[in-house]
Amino acid sequence: MRQSRKQARLNQKYRQLRFRQLLWPVAIAELLLQGTAIRSILHRGIFKRGNKWLWLPLTFVQPIGPLLYFRYGRGTRSNQTKIKTK
Repeated sequence: MRQSRKQARLNQKYRQLRFRQLLWPVAIAELLLQGTAIRSILHRGIFKRGNKWLWLPLTFVQPIGPLLYFRYGRGTRSNQTKIKTK
């Protein structure tokens, strides 16, 4: 059974709407990941590889930039000198 043109248009609009509904959570997750990476880069002084000026522009390469930073660039807190408070 063939669909009418009206039904075909409705199906296309539904597919577009469904795509947008799936796209929003992914976009929000990418922005949160990028924001967390940028904050981490600006507040940390120690990196496993590279330096702040290498990782900062790389985080703007979506979606792999922040993931690469967290996997290969972020240093651990145990490597930093601990400040003793009295």
